[in-house]
Amino acid sequence: MASLIIAKWVKQNNLKIDVTNITVKDLNDNYGVVITMTNFKEFAQKKLLMHTFIK
Repeated sequence: MASLIIAKWVKQNNLKIDVTNITVKDLNDNYGVVITMTNFKEFAQKKLLMHTFIK
């Protein structure tokens, strides 16, 4: 659901950004920005090499 809202906002603002909806278990370092629910944060951190997380 959230990815649809973000994709709509990106399109309305004519931004050239790909919005993808995947499961947290399928995360990898090919994504520049990951948006997830708070309860999946620790799991996402283990899957990614990213070091910056924003609340």
